[in-house]
Amino acid sequence: MTLTPFLLAKYEVTRSKWNEVMGLDPTPVEGGTLPARNISWNDCREFCSKTGLSFPTSAQWEYACSEGGEPAPGLGTSERKVRAIELTEPNDFGVHGIKGNVAEWCADSWWPDDFYQESEGATDPKFVDREKEYRVIRSGIRQGSWTDCGKSGIGPSHRASWTGFRPARRLAP
Repeated sequence: MTLTPFLLAKYEVTRSKWNEVMGLDPTPVEGGTLPARNISWNDCREFCSKTGLSFPTSAQWEYACSEGGEPAPGLGTSERKVRAIELTEPNDFGVHGIKGNVAEWCADSWWPDDFYQESEGATDPKFVDREKEYRVIRSGIRQGSWTDCGKSGIGPSHRASWTGFRPARRLAP
């Protein structure tokens, strides 16, 4: 598959940035540089509308996580607890905390495991199925398998202490 040029935020959206844009703070603990948590996919869609940013597709997110290669299993960078963004380790692309910290929402609907195989040769594949309620989340500390480039899916209105967001911006039309 081919991805058109895009930017992915170096860090997850922080509590202080979320509060600045959304006018509220969804995380009931101290720390402005902790990732915003307890936010739903729907909340993130509103954040994107207000900022002109977007959700990364799952393919974009995986490319950044795997540093342009094959996803590599391994332990995450968050030591199985949510850490302030500046305390997370960067990968070779300079993206901090992508293999751990909070689970990050993506644009895609939950997709079958063979979606990438079926998308061979596609440009910017994104699985959108209006019939499917679940949205893709990537990485995070909730389960050990997510501390690599793994994926899971939950409903778009679901909020949890382990869900956060890392925005993207497409560079090409």
